[in-house]
Amino acid sequence: MPNNTTELVKLRTTSTLKAMARRRELEVNYTMVDVTLEGAKHLKAPRLPMPTENMDQEKINLIRGCADTYA
Repeated sequence: MPNNTTELVKLRTTSTLKAMARRRELEVNYTMVDVTLEGAKHLKAPRLPMPTENMDQEKINLIRGCADTYA
């Protein structure tokens, strides 16, 4: 189990996205480039915003929203 917030958010988000999409083999990427909810659903491999150590609830909501949109 990851021991820092960033890796824990990535692990949980990736696992949830794969389960919702029913695609265990799905490759999930994280990027520092701005990602929009609209842009997330047109990609073969989802590209989600990179979580950071000191992220606020808005950033967490954006990451999860992009993941949910893709799924």
